[in-house]
Amino acid sequence: MEQIGIAVIGCGYWGWNYVRVFSELLDSRLVAVCDRRTDRLERVKRRFPGVELTTSVKAALALKKVDAVVVCTEATSHYQIVTDCLAAGRHVLVEKPMTTSVSAAEELIRRASAKAVTLMVGHTFLYNAGVKKVKEYITQGDVGRVYYLYARRTNLGPIRDDVNALWDLAPHDVSIFNYLMDGGPHWVCAVGARVLGNGREDVGFVSLGYRDGIIGHVHVSWADPHKV
Repeated sequence: MEQIGIAVIGCGYWGWNYVRVFSELLDSRLVAVCDRRTDRLERVKRRFPGVELTTSVKAALALKKVDAVVVCTEATSHYQIVTDCLAAGRHVLVEKPMTTSVSAAEELIRRASAKAVTLMVGHTFLYNAGVKKVKEYITQGDVGRVYYLYARRTNLGPIRDDVNALWDLAPHDVSIFNYLMDGGPHWVCAVGARVLGNGREDVGFVSLGYRDGIIGHVHVSWADPHKV
């Protein structure tokens, strides 16, 4: 099987996991890593010699051996970086949230379709064995009728400086709910509060209305002493 050439853009806390995993998979090869911080690139160099290192997205996309790109930079930078990747004809896996607006996400979907390349979001819990088992129970009717869905994702940080807690944490649970319900919600409402004084909502509650009157509720927080 021909290996897929991978470039990882953004090698911070989560990006490092992609670097490590793609370097170990037999059907992929880690071609390049791009990050603005040279200290992160030095870490990659020590662990994975031979990988192309650059601080330029343009330079990474210019490498002919790159077939697909993983984007795990700040959420506010996703739209432009993914746009550049799609324009270069590369398949893209972008971390959640895909973008910070619906219109931007829809535009990226249109661009990917026009280029006939794959664009996917890193909703990791859709591949979780426990979530898959719950889906199986619901599909087979083993749990009876579903009345409502509830999720809580709380901790004391880590606090991001690009988006609020809703954008940071809720995509996990919304993606799980959509998967379990075989589709997106018919309506959504959300409210948040700034309790830590950092200029963005660090506590949030989201309600979603699904088929057959099923309601989903998500509680997220960076300001909770109980990690859930």
